[in-house]
Amino acid sequence: MLLKKLENIYRETTCHNIYPDFYVNLLYNFIIVNKEQKNKFLNPYHFSYVNNISIEESLTFFLYFTNNLEEQDSVLDIELFFECSNGSCDNRIFLKECELDPGLYECNLCGKEYIYQDIKPFIKAYFKLNDLDFNLLSNDPNSTINILERVSDNLKVKSPSFENIENTCDYVSNEGDNSESAVSFDMLTELNATVDGAIITNALSPYEKLMQRLM
Repeated sequence: MLLKKLENIYRETTCHNIYPDFYVNLLYNFIIVNKEQKNKFLNPYHFSYVNNISIEESLTFFLYFTNNLEEQDSVLDIELFFECSNGSCDNRIFLKECELDPGLYECNLCGKEYIYQDIKPFIKAYFKLNDLDFNLLSNDPNSTINILERVSDNLKVKSPSFENIENTCDYVSNEGDNSESAVSFDMLTELNATVDGAIITNALSPYEKLMQRLM
């Protein structure tokens, strides 16, 4: 079950030294409501708002559950992207590990080319539930109405209901897929360490090393 995975990560990392255990349930409820509302990405700013915690707390908490390249039990993935600067193109160009080189990045819509050194200040990140955990969530008997009944009213009001989304196809395709859900990559790298300097997740490591090499 997804909740069990979240609890395991919380106990097995230094997360339990920083955050109270009820934060795990807050994240679980947040994931469920977002999936019921068909949001593609999880918005850490919204998580901060509905739970009355700081942005820094929210982002750091999310990092503890992001995909760790050496582990199989993480829950969230980070997707990095930059926005095409062509005035007539609003495409987002997502970075993949195989593209981590000082070469060219091309917008697949308008064909404009970029070099990594020019785009690195503009890289942003999305958080999303990874596919394996989405399957766990869909089979979780506690993941629907029971959770929705006990979540914060702020969380329920913030986004349209599942019923409304079903009837608004254009909104479904964009919900959670906008700049409001995106986080500055520079901010994430700054927060990706505990007070004693230990790295929280190494999911950002390939990008951090590349950025350092190109400075």
